[in-house]
Amino acid sequence: MPSTGLAPHGCAAARDDTGAGYPRDAVLPELFTEQVRKTPDSVALVRGDDRWTFRELHERTRRATACLRARGVRRGDVVAVLLEPSVPWVTTVLAVLAAGAVYLPIDPRTPRHRLATLVEDASPKCLVTAPETEIPSPVPAVAQVTTRDLDRAQPPRSGASRPAATAATDAAYLIYTSGSTGVPKGVLCSHRGLVRFVTADHPAVPRPGDRLLATASPAFDVSCYEVFCTLLNGACLVLPEPGDLLDTEALAQSLRDHRITTLWLSAGLFHVHAQTAPHLFSGLRCLMVGGDTVSPGTVRAVLAHGAPDTLVNGYGPTENSVISTSYVVRELPEDAQLVPIGTEVAATTAYVVRPDGGLAAPGQEGELWLGGDGVALGYLNDPRRTAERFVADRFGGDARARLYRTGDIVRRRADGVLEFHGRMDRQVKLRGFRVELGEVEAVLCAHPDVREAAVGVLGEGPG
Repeated sequence: MPSTGLAPHGCAAARDDTGAGYPRDAVLPELFTEQVRKTPDSVALVRGDDRWTFRELHERTRRATACLRARGVRRGDVVAVLLEPSVPWVTTVLAVLAAGAVYLPIDPRTPRHRLATLVEDASPKCLVTAPETEIPSPVPAVAQVTTRDLDRAQPPRSGASRPAATAATDAAYLIYTSGSTGVPKGVLCSHRGLVRFVTADHPAVPRPGDRLLATASPAFDVSCYEVFCTLLNGACLVLPEPGDLLDTEALAQSLRDHRITTLWLSAGLFHVHAQTAPHLFSGLRCLMVGGDTVSPGTVRAVLAHGAPDTLVNGYGPTENSVISTSYVVRELPEDAQLVPIGTEVAATTAYVVRPDGGLAAPGQEGELWLGGDGVALGYLNDPRRTAERFVADRFGGDARARLYRTGDIVRRRADGVLEFHGRMDRQVKLRGFRVELGEVEAVLCAHPDVREAAVGVLGEGPG
């Protein structure tokens, strides 16, 4: 973990040696291929009663990669994937990256007008769907590839499915978040940004022998953590049955039946299940909660009635590759009003910046600026907003380094731990997803019968 100290002018800053301790120039397909060589016959993927070894998953991925290349997919192209979590979804994600392309996940439940906006902005080379999916109007014309096409592709010739020549600084995935003007923002994240956490010595990173239950929507960047941190470390990824995640008894059954050791839950799902069954997580090696603020009372209940071996509060905007800081919760005082977001993960820097642009002293609130190898490449097709939010690192020694201005208000305690104290704008979190209230208002005002609109959040309960 990074050290915390005083900057030369006496202001609190945290630094990490971003070049040390992990394969900084590696790319995700390369690490997957290495893992296949290490553990070809270990179970990589589980869905219900079905099992796939690393060797079997790799063969499916090779066929899918060859199919995408035959459709003209090349390095740097965007490939949109409109699939539910499933075995074809996992192989498609791996194949997109092996082809050197950029993975764009889209939830199949996305409203058609938003789907049209995403496709128009991203201009994907193709859209991968289930065979029965029909692309609705007004989505722009785009080549459609089905999972049946990928499965029926001819086995590739020797070398035809080798991972494309990809650099660690190339874009690996594109995630759309809510935008204040009504237009979603596409965040381009590099291979290096995710590799820095995939290879980190962190309790939430699965190890060989671990079994992780996937819970995140494909459109949420945490799904990239679930897929890649699990498979690239020789662990087993378990895909749940539809509906299992929302029902406490069904989730408990899944955790038992599949011998789950590692789990990520959005703060909303954590609160729902923990309030019903605070002992639910007692068999886990690690539970990481994130996506929103976590209720101290709910955390205390879990710690008292059956805590996992390690309970982690994880924090991180999409613009800094999934996880930026984390806090291992061992105990929480009765008078605690919040759960800290902790300290920086590997290859990450963090500064608390005052409104005047200087560094805040310990105990002072300020905006959190994040740096290091996780910083995204920027917003797709939006140089103005990219320049506003991604700025030069004037606090460090590397003139080329950039920082992401999160818009989150934090303070750093004397022990170096960060606390989250709200937002500087009108962004809110709902079920783990960022929502700009201005985007909702803009959509409402687009209706011919609506002249003005105001949107707020009612209720302040957990989740």
